Amino acid sequence: SLLTVSCPNGWFYNSGYCLMALESTTPFNQLAAEKKCNEIGGTVFSPMNDMYTKDVENMLLLKSSNKSYWIGT
Repeated sequence: SLLTVSCPNGWFYNSGYCLMALESTTPFNQLAAEKKCNEIGGTVFSPMNDMYTKDVENMLLLKSSNKSYWIGT
């Protein structure tokens, strides 16, 4: 059977995962970014492969320009 993934409101579906780009009026450092992601039930994005990373980059470009995002490794 085919599994259907439904993401919560405000999240984006990509390759079997739900993603969200968090925004803040103050800059995040790595620890603060990890804490904020954990608070909403997620983790800081870590690239899995080139295609997936490109999809996430495109999502962020469409969402907003001239902003910075934490991406884990």
